[in-house]
Amino acid sequence: MRRMLAITGTLVCLLLLAPSPGIFAASSFASPSFRVVWQRGEDAFPNFWGPLSLAKDGMPESYKEAPGGQRLVQYFDKARMELTNPAMPTVVTNGLLTVELKTGKVQLGDNTFEQRSPARINIAGDPGSDSLTYADLAQLPERDVERSLPDLQPPRAFINGQIMATPELLIPGLPSGPGLLYGPYVQDPGKRYGQYVFKPFYDFINLIPQGQAAIGYPIAPAIVASVKVNGVPTYVLVQAFERRVLTFNILNPPNTRLEFGNIGQHYNRWRYP
Repeated sequence: MRRMLAITGTLVCLLLLAPSPGIFAASSFASPSFRVVWQRGEDAFPNFWGPLSLAKDGMPESYKEAPGGQRLVQYFDKARMELTNPAMPTVVTNGLLTVELKTGKVQLGDNTFEQRSPARINIAGDPGSDSLTYADLAQLPERDVERSLPDLQPPRAFINGQIMATPELLIPGLPSGPGLLYGPYVQDPGKRYGQYVFKPFYDFINLIPQGQAAIGYPIAPAIVASVKVNGVPTYVLVQAFERRVLTFNILNPPNTRLEFGNIGQHYNRWRYP
């Protein structure tokens, strides 16, 4: 009887230590091109893509214009890599993940989409916590009004499920004047999107490989969100761009205040529930 209990206890311990099927755990880069792109990003900014241990193995994904109707993709913690044409291995794209999560439109080709429900996944903070989601971005204007510097508005706030004007700046340590808080007004060539970009985000974008092209154009204004970080209620500043989301937490050490949201992980969870 004791021997059986010992064996059972050992088995339970092994099961607890084994990774669950839902956890990302890539065994390798799906393409040599993906490795090159990953290394270039990580060299410029640690955790630009996230470690391979938090990635998912490469997989085929439907795309109308790809040879055979499928392309190679690999999901990382912070984004997705796409190789649509094997004959052009150096052309690695990322996709408009934030746009898809916000609208619910899964892009299956250049002009082919599948409509789903927008993602009720919180953008920042602990997974599953009640906070700002990608679906909530639909409440925010994609194109804000371009104003003169003195007329800039403070960031909106998302508190208790409501988007509202910020009664006071909720993040201590940030500049109090909106003119000091924002960088320039940024809009796409077609002028569908247009926003003032939070200044630390704007400065950072100009330092990373490919700059604005890597992040995409801003599709929502900067917003102060009440989130839980390790179970502790915290205010972070969030801004959504076409391809990625950037977050800023003044309470973090200086070199970790600005981070990419885990949009690769979020998108994979939404598309493959």
